[in-house]
Amino acid sequence: MVRLVRRGAHRAGSQADHDRVIVAGLSMGGSLALALGAAEGRPDEIIVVNPALFVDSPFAPLLPVLRHVVRTIPSIGGDIAHPDRDECAYERTPVAPLATFHRALKTLRDDLWKVDRPVTAMISGEDNVVGPRTLRVLRSDLPQPPRIVALRRSRHVATLDFDAHTIAEAVLESARTGAAVPFPSETGE
Repeated sequence: MVRLVRRGAHRAGSQADHDRVIVAGLSMGGSLALALGAAEGRPDEIIVVNPALFVDSPFAPLLPVLRHVVRTIPSIGGDIAHPDRDECAYERTPVAPLATFHRALKTLRDDLWKVDRPVTAMISGEDNVVGPRTLRVLRSDLPQPPRIVALRRSRHVATLDFDAHTIAEAVLESARTGAAVPFPSETGE
């Protein structure tokens, strides 16, 4: 049985406090989940939704210099297909942290070979934030091929979009069973 609660509520949780640890993240959170998979004390399983492995902008190489010239840029938030959902994103994105993130993603891509745990990658068919080269890199650089779940009706912020139920089901099923099982978007049901 998978325990999803801490043993001993009096102390801070750690991986040692659980039978299994599953880390899941969307976009930058997916990047962080993969980075944990390459670090010491790896989680047992990683689930990523539209993970960012690149800052997909023609200006990305200029970020180290731009950070000293431009404080913020327009937000990339709001990439959702569902007409009744809103991400409530900030209107502007600070450039200095984006430059740091861009540099960290290079290190993450170089370290993907260390991610020796099962990875489920949930990828939207239309994503205006994360480009298709992220999936190509995941498929080529992880030591084990990731399990791919196609999110055909959602855009980047899929956790708030039409396929949110598919994401929730996949996470719950992984927590319950620890086994990769097909989901409706994989089987065509």
